[in-house]
Amino acid sequence: MRPEAGQVCQSLMVVSYWMPGSALNHAARAMRSHSSRARTVFATLPSVRRIRFHSASSSTACMKASETRTELLEFWPETVP
Repeated sequence: MRPEAGQVCQSLMVVSYWMPGSALNHAARAMRSHSSRARTVFATLPSVRRIRFHSASSSTACMKASETRTELLEFWPETVP
């Protein structure tokens, strides 16, 4: 069930930083996996946009580049208690 365009009740932008292969990276993957199974809670987040990029100034920095992820979560009126 999707609302008409422009009926977003609340939105939340989450920006996170981590090193590829780090514990935070693995935790984020586990949370996404868990959220896809918890339909009663996370089915209310139909719009998620991810932006990923690496910044590096040398070959060493490429290997150690941190990753940035931005997610926009939108909640519709019927799903917010």
